[in-house]
Amino acid sequence: MLRNLLQQIPQEQREETIRAAIESIGHNGTLEIGLTLSLVETLDGVDVRKALRNRLLALLQDGRVDLIIPVIAHNASLRSGLTQQAAVRLYALAGPLHEAPGKEITLPLNDIVPMRDGSLGGVKDLVRDIKDSTAAARHLLTVLRSAVSADVEAETFDRVFKAALLLLGATNTQVAVGAQLTLAKLFGVAGCISHAHNQLVWLCLQRLLAEESRPFYQGLAFNIWLRWVYCEDAELQLWFTPTYWAALQQGLQNGDSERRKQCLAILRQSVNIAATDDSAMSTICARQDGIAGTLATILLLRHFPHEDAGLYSSGHAMREQPFHTCTPQVNRCQGMC
Repeated sequence: MLRNLLQQIPQEQREETIRAAIESIGHNGTLEIGLTLSLVETLDGVDVRKALRNRLLALLQDGRVDLIIPVIAHNASLRSGLTQQAAVRLYALAGPLHEAPGKEITLPLNDIVPMRDGSLGGVKDLVRDIKDSTAAARHLLTVLRSAVSADVEAETFDRVFKAALLLLGATNTQVAVGAQLTLAKLFGVAGCISHAHNQLVWLCLQRLLAEESRPFYQGLAFNIWLRWVYCEDAELQLWFTPTYWAALQQGLQNGDSERRKQCLAILRQSVNIAATDDSAMSTICARQDGIAGTLATILLLRHFPHEDAGLYSSGHAMREQPFHTCTPQVNRCQGMC
């Protein structure tokens, strides 16, 4: 039907008509976007598709998330392009935000997370024109949580991952929480997280955990840690260091009820992972390695047998075991020590 209608328009005016429809998106609610997408599909012009993508990105940066999420949910070709471009813009925004520490960023993490500005091309100029960088970052994070899937390109995944890590230190708590939720989503994308990504997570967690005078950022750290330990690609056994166990022990001893539940869930999963690897268990429990307090940390499980650890990670129920099923693993660790 649309093709028939377009046939009534002179050839030289068809593209101009569709471009006008593209520019109208967002002015009259959400009704016209479906029609415009259908019109674009009737043309093979690359320029028209690029114009549509740029219009949607502009709307995204202005906060029209309500228009973008349905598009990426139902249009695979647009989802790929929008995800790629949204990732580039978020990546480009995260760096400049760190140029104003204390204003946009409370906890700088750019000394930990490497950013390659050379890969951004002219996008840096685009983001400089954004009036409210904080709001734009929040909107981009929201859409990227919906858009990133298992078929995401490696470079796009890397940009979103690093930008989210940097934005954990944002002064605006909505941005920081949005970054945490985005990381939780990325932890669930199988096969995309590399050793380098895991290393960055642990370094950033340590920085956040050290913020004793800023409990908000410590809370972010435990929320991320809780989801990270259930990530299939976390390589958790590589991070079983004195710092790892000391942070959990401190959370168990000094945290409130919710913090103790989080630490218990992290600790149980960590012990479960270590128990599958003799070398990891030996390293954890070997006193000559100087892992002070490790055994005491694990044995603290005995002091909290009735805590409810029924927490959730990335929308799925955690694979929690009853406390008594962990006891053989604790005893095994005692025997190896």
